[in-house]
Amino acid sequence: MASGEYVSMQAQRELLQRELDIERRALRREPKRERDELLAIYTKRGIDVGVASELVDQVMQDPSWLSRPTPARSSASTLTSSAAPCRLRCRRSSRSPLAPSCH
Repeated sequence: MASGEYVSMQAQRELLQRELDIERRALRREPKRERDELLAIYTKRGIDVGVASELVDQVMQDPSWLSRPTPARSSASTLTSSAAPCRLRCRRSSRSPLAPSCH
């Protein structure tokens, strides 16, 4: 049973790493598009435009969060999905009120 969990966690880590690599490239190539995308997601979720803009500015000023190790399984998805641009978020579900939705 433990080996099954290990394999599952390893696959999840590898998938997350591939998705983060995609986002790193997108941030380098099209930072304005990524910023606009994230801003639209937060405002669509009901966050005030001013607050959402400040939040997005903070995230965009320090994209090193894409290189940081993520917490254990239960919160890694929530943290990533609430901050990462759309391609990454659309592949996850989260109950966090700040986690963007693709609807």
